[in-house]
Amino acid sequence: MSQANHSTGSVAMDSLSEEEHRRAFAGMLKALEDGLIGEQIAGMAKAWQSGDAFLLLELSRRYNEKIPGALEMEEKFIWSRHEAMLAKIEGWLNKSKDRHFIAVGALHLTGKRGLVELLREKGYIVKQK
Repeated sequence: MSQANHSTGSVAMDSLSEEEHRRAFAGMLKALEDGLIGEQIAGMAKAWQSGDAFLLLELSRRYNEKIPGALEMEEKFIWSRHEAMLAKIEGWLNKSKDRHFIAVGALHLTGKRGLVELLREKGYIVKQK
């Protein structure tokens, strides 16, 4: 999946206007200066280790509230890519009945718009261990 993510991620980056690039850069600098990046990384690692998908979304929401333009970037880089990602995943799953290991960024898995729920809606059994 990393190759698929890379290609759709590159397309998403290329689709940003100059103003969006500037806003994203300014937001990242503010987040670094305010210590939000370290806080978010530590929180996401904790949420991942405990399997707490709700906390992952909560951390993203907190970041989005504090950094101008972050919500729009999340929409573009996470949620809007799921249709294409889901199509690739289904292609692999429908190729064989074997188990598959598919790696994506943690936020892609969470919430009602996440890949886990989208796969469940299509009838797939998705388990968290």
